[in-house]
Amino acid sequence: MKTAVMLVVLALSLALPAVAATEIDGTCEVYGFGTTLARWDWDGDSFELAYSVPDHGSDVTGDDSNPSWTADPAVAGIVTRDIDMLDEGFIGNYFTHDGGSAGSLSPETGYDVIGHVYFCDEGASDVPEFSTVVLFVTIVGAVAGLIAFRK
Repeated sequence: MKTAVMLVVLALSLALPAVAATEIDGTCEVYGFGTTLARWDWDGDSFELAYSVPDHGSDVTGDDSNPSWTADPAVAGIVTRDIDMLDEGFIGNYFTHDGGSAGSLSPETGYDVIGHVYFCDEGASDVPEFSTVVLFVTIVGAVAGLIAFRK
């Protein structure tokens, strides 16, 4: 029994930090929205989903100079990272766009393409803080380990 408890605690301790590493970033919050619900990245050929919160559907199609997007449920806003291609590299900057359930985007004046598309909600984060979850599981695991080894 002690071995089984310790294996479960070890498995949770290893799995939850991996979940924490994929935590949604704060880009939308920086630009005046709520949680980042999803992020799509241009990979050179198409937009690929980098991450998404559960129960949020989104899609970005088309090329990097005029992508179309859909969101279900509707989003409060869109943040894009527009790219200006230079001989020596590139310069990127972030821009906000109106939300809804569908739309199209184009790079702002002075920028060549869109590199990232962020879908944003309007309220406070409904995404659990994974660091709190990891802390809770660690404490429970430590207590379970102490109980198992005391017997």
